[in-house]
Amino acid sequence: MLRYVAVITALIIWGSAGILGRYLALPSLLIVTYRVLFGAGALGLVNGVLRSSGSLSGRPTRQRWPLIILSGLCLALNWVFFFQAIATTEVVNAVLAYYTAPVWVAATAPFLFKERLERKTLVAAVVAGLGLFLVLSGPGAQLGPGELAGIGWGLLAALFYAGVTLFGRLLRDLSPVLLVLWQCLSAAAVLLPVLLLTAGAGALRLDPLPLLLLAILGVIHTAGALVLYFWGLAGVKVQHLAVLSYLDPVAAVLFAFLFLGERPTGMVLLGGVLILGASLLLTIRKPNPNAAA
Repeated sequence: MLRYVAVITALIIWGSAGILGRYLALPSLLIVTYRVLFGAGALGLVNGVLRSSGSLSGRPTRQRWPLIILSGLCLALNWVFFFQAIATTEVVNAVLAYYTAPVWVAATAPFLFKERLERKTLVAAVVAGLGLFLVLSGPGAQLGPGELAGIGWGLLAALFYAGVTLFGRLLRDLSPVLLVLWQCLSAAAVLLPVLLLTAGAGALRLDPLPLLLLAILGVIHTAGALVLYFWGLAGVKVQHLAVLSYLDPVAAVLFAFLFLGERPTGMVLLGGVLILGASLLLTIRKPNPNAAA
């Protein structure tokens, strides 16, 4: 149960990222680069403290490095394409495309991890999918001319988001702190040179408020949430995770109401209830009749 709570907490944290993004009128590449830099810095400190206390030891084996580097690239490209989608099309269209990722995860889980597809997962997926449709069905949800490119960016982001989840499951034997640290470093090694080549050294000079918001995104939404997510992922079935991922847009709607005054419609509230119900269905375990009383 604690693993499920960790994953759900991470998803709720990610749902609040849009609140900070509303105040950051910055290019997507710059936002993501700072996220992984701050995340790597925070986890570097945590790693040093844990190693000095003897709570953490060891390094990834040589066979693990290609997977770690690929997972770091998926992490970076997932965010870059998502922020690009947000900048190109309406938010509802970008989110709808982005949250096809759980479908790809659920579809590949039986083949990659030999998980038997459970009946309750299928029921929960249908209920959560209907809930997501209701959450995203509101004023302005219709496609307009010239927005297909934005949806394309959202679909690309979804594929890399699925990659982050699948690589994380394959690397579940690693310490989450080490895994996310090396993911952030791998992403930063690729993104920082590209940012400097395209935007110049001026991209490193920011005002205090944007820098503070980027630090929050890096430390809490990147380092902290990813460690929780990957720690929980080690004990959560991938097909369950695919449905739980729909809590992210529900959290985004809730935070928008609390902090931005954006009131959800009745349909959105109904969709949120359906998604929460689907998630609850997956977290409830049947009692073991053989367990001692």
